[in-house]
Amino acid sequence: MILEVLDNYISDYPNPIELTKGDTVQLGEESDANGPYPDWVFCVCNRTGNKGWVAKSVLSMTGDIGSATENYTSKEMNVKSGDKVDSLYELNGWYWCIRIADGVTGWVAKDNIKIRTRLF
Repeated sequence: MILEVLDNYISDYPNPIELTKGDTVQLGEESDANGPYPDWVFCVCNRTGNKGWVAKSVLSMTGDIGSATENYTSKEMNVKSGDKVDSLYELNGWYWCIRIADGVTGWVAKDNIKIRTRLF
């Protein structure tokens, strides 16, 4: 699905958490269940020390420790208003996208895009 970015966005996480299936993490703050981005938990990867938001659906959680059930990255895409992206899938209010102009991939917040009905 082709989407157009509405506003400029620069990620606050230049070193995103990247998990390999089986990696363990320290679980932290959970996102607001009633907010725009439910079902995320802030984690620190025990292997790398990198931090970021991880979807609960890719974690097995016990107490304050989690384990990745699949490979995952929290890489957010830096975007500019008007960028065209192709959505590969949606997860908890975010789209995993590839920018059409240069092939860069990353997460883009669903509320920062609109669906394009035409390519040009």
